[in-house]
Amino acid sequence: MRSLPKVVVLLGWVAFACSAAAGAQNKPGEPKGQAKSQAQQPLREQSRIWIIRGLLAERATLRKPLPLGDRGLPLSSDGKVDEQELERRTTGNGTAVRPGEVVQITKIDFRKSSMVFQINGGPRKRKWYQGVQVGMGGGPTITRSDPNQPAPVIGSSIELNFPGQVPDLTVDEVKQMLAPVLDFARRSPTVIYTETLPKEIQEAIKDHKVTVGMDRDMVLAAKGRPDRKERQRKGRVETEDWIYGTAPARITIITFQGDKVVKVGEYQPGVAETEAGRAQPLPPEPPTKPQ
Repeated sequence: MRSLPKVVVLLGWVAFACSAAAGAQNKPGEPKGQAKSQAQQPLREQSRIWIIRGLLAERATLRKPLPLGDRGLPLSSDGKVDEQELERRTTGNGTAVRPGEVVQITKIDFRKSSMVFQINGGPRKRKWYQGVQVGMGGGPTITRSDPNQPAPVIGSSIELNFPGQVPDLTVDEVKQMLAPVLDFARRSPTVIYTETLPKEIQEAIKDHKVTVGMDRDMVLAAKGRPDRKERQRKGRVETEDWIYGTAPARITIITFQGDKVVKVGEYQPGVAETEAGRAQPLPPEPPTKPQ
């Protein structure tokens, strides 16, 4: 039997290598691009809530200048700042905040392909009556201003842009993307405060749990800001409920009397309240009396 030419053997090995590489990218029975689509899962509602609770009111040291105006600093999800566009905005509109200053995230807006972080209150538009100039018969121009108006707080924003839709992210991943602009290494007041608490309270805060006896600062450290608050008065006793979650999802209600937690309850639509975290079936309704 005659041996095959070396060229034919070499071409066979090349075809085999290409086939193996293609098989490694997609598992048997897996459509092309499925793994990539799984990696780009859109941002879930629960992740959105945790990002807000984890970053809202967080302080950091600024590494880049933030421009004045409606459009802030442009930042891509791979950590690259559009330096040319940033310079154009700061030159044209001025600088709102300079590098080295400690800033605070005051609002987070979620859009289809970006997240906008408002810094120090965000860009604020002036009222129509602020800085109105009145000319008197061709004479000098008089600027009317309200002396009772406080000096405006100048803020800006950071535009975190993605190549497609905003993917599902954790708080740490978002912080890593913002790292070229915001230095979170400076320990926040919440972390410093938590370290002064008893060990069992630290563990509860770490697990995002609230127990009776905690104060408001402890609850904020464990759960973040509530979705809404409600005050109630029964006789001379006044209580305040901090409510986390919205129906049809599970709702947690934390009741304060004064500055201390007196009750922690969980609710699920269709089941009764439980303080142990396990829902109990609602009792059957009593039979109606015949009229």
